[in-house]
Amino acid sequence: LGLVGGSLAAASRKSGLFESVHGYDRKPAVAREAMQRGLVDAVGDDLDAELAAADVVALAAPVDRIIELIPRVGAAVRAGTLVTDVGSTKRKIVAAMNELPDGVCAVGGHPMAGSTAAGPGAARPGLFQGARWALVATRGSDDDAMEKLRMMVRSFGAEPVVMEAEAHDRIVALTSHVPALMAVGLVENAAQRSSSDPLFAGPGFWSATRLAESNVEMMEQILLDNSDCVSAELARLERTLGELRAALAGDRQDLRARLSRAREARGALLGL
Repeated sequence: LGLVGGSLAAASRKSGLFESVHGYDRKPAVAREAMQRGLVDAVGDDLDAELAAADVVALAAPVDRIIELIPRVGAAVRAGTLVTDVGSTKRKIVAAMNELPDGVCAVGGHPMAGSTAAGPGAARPGLFQGARWALVATRGSDDDAMEKLRMMVRSFGAEPVVMEAEAHDRIVALTSHVPALMAVGLVENAAQRSSSDPLFAGPGFWSATRLAESNVEMMEQILLDNSDCVSAELARLERTLGELRAALAGDRQDLRARLSRAREARGALLGL
């Protein structure tokens, strides 16, 4: 019931799609705060009982914890229960969901929304407004389950995008995980400057290094889980940076062309 889980609960309450929204957190203080802030209708201290009573189960935890929870979910839920998650990588989660018992409908999920803030105090129902939300089919998915999740995601103001787990992990390596490492590199370089030189920086530096403030444990786990895709994208970026460094050495025409192409391509990529 932290940032994403708490926001998911709050958005679910606001959507009007559910009779009630129950939450569980392994840290009782977090569960109490989520309840006090009105993110959920109720919190339980018996996870298995909560799972058995639920029509929809959404797992909001680090990827390794979600994978650990999935067998327990499968043993506790009723046939027909819809199970989803908000994990940042999908291949291992979907593989675990494929082992759920017959009759359990599972769809992997990942909203491209978040913040460097953490905890239920940062959660809000509007966190997913305008975000893209990946939906990844599993062995237990069917058309009804996918349509229910599409409806739920749209009720949060997000756009559902159906994709394969492998494609998802390749894409987020480029758009999320490599940028996090770039932020770390920029901060490390700045920290190594001479202490006699003040850091003269503006919005460009602050926006480019924002992800360096991410939760260390969570980001470490995401990067290691998706290390093959991240490494491949880092290698591509290193080649591109090498070409840009070569252009700086004297090919002004190439440098200008690359700056122009990037300016145009960013707008096209982001739909600006």
